[in-house]
Amino acid sequence: MGGDPMTTWTAQHFFERIVPRRIADDPKKYAQMRGTIGFHIEGSGSWTLQLGNLSRPVGPGRPRRTDLDLSFTSRAFDALIAGTLDPERELEDGELDIAGDVKLLRELASLVSVPTGMLGFLGRDI
Repeated sequence: MGGDPMTTWTAQHFFERIVPRRIADDPKKYAQMRGTIGFHIEGSGSWTLQLGNLSRPVGPGRPRRTDLDLSFTSRAFDALIAGTLDPERELEDGELDIAGDVKLLRELASLVSVPTGMLGFLGRDI
C-alpha cells in the first residue's frame, strides 16, 4: 500500500472513524438505506460501504460486485475530503472513475460530506 502517507491515513481515518461516527449519529436513517458502494483510493487501498448494514457498515477491500464503484487518485480523494472535488474535471482528467448506480451518491452525501457537485451526476449515464 504505497502512496502518500497522508492520503493513506486520511482514507483509513475516513472509512474507519468518520463514516462509522456519522452512521452512529443517525442509525435509524442509515438502516433504511440500501446498496453497496466500493471505494478504491490509489496507493491507499479499497473499502466497501454496505448501506443499511448496522453490524458492519464499512469493511476493507472491495467485493467483485457493487451497486456503485468509485475510484480516486490520492489527489482526488484528498479533494473529496477537503470538499473541493470538481467531479467533472476529475473525470475528464482520469482522477476519478464512477461506475454503477449514481443515485447512490445521494445516499452517500446524506451520510458524509460530499461536494454537492457530485450530486450533479444524478440522472446522468456515466
